Amino acid sequence: MRIGYVDTQRIIRESELFAVGRQKLTEEFSARTQVLELEEARLHELEARRDREIAGLSSQDAVDLRREIDTLERSIQRRRNDMKQALNRRINELSETIDQRIQEEIGAYAREQGFELVLTDGVGFAHPRLDITDAILRRVNAHAAELRQP
Repeated sequence: MRIGYVDTQRIIRESELFAVGRQKLTEEFSARTQVLELEEARLHELEARRDREIAGLSSQDAVDLRREIDTLERSIQRRRNDMKQALNRRINELSETIDQRIQEEIGAYAREQGFELVLTDGVGFAHPRLDITDAILRRVNAHAAELRQP
């Protein structure tokens, strides 16, 4: 009977597929991050203006400035929350894609090499001769180009 073991966490950490996915997410969210940073800079400018000019502002100007600051703070918080939710959703999608690819490659490799059983996470000990993680990692990395596609 042929038995093998795969350290899927190691594959996730070391795979090009994961690195490409992470880079793609960074690129995808960079525009949103820049907009958020611009809004935060604007907020800091308004707060500095308020602190600097508070004594010289009319009561109406002070109220208007406070209202503008409050509105911008709410906008930033809403944008931050929306971005966090979208990022979490995309991370979950990426994780599912990678997990599915890993499982497919484990199954294909096991069938090709005649394994009757391949164990993954949750194994307390596996002898190094049973570890087929490197072979699976090579197969998963071969699919990194798929994520590079738009």
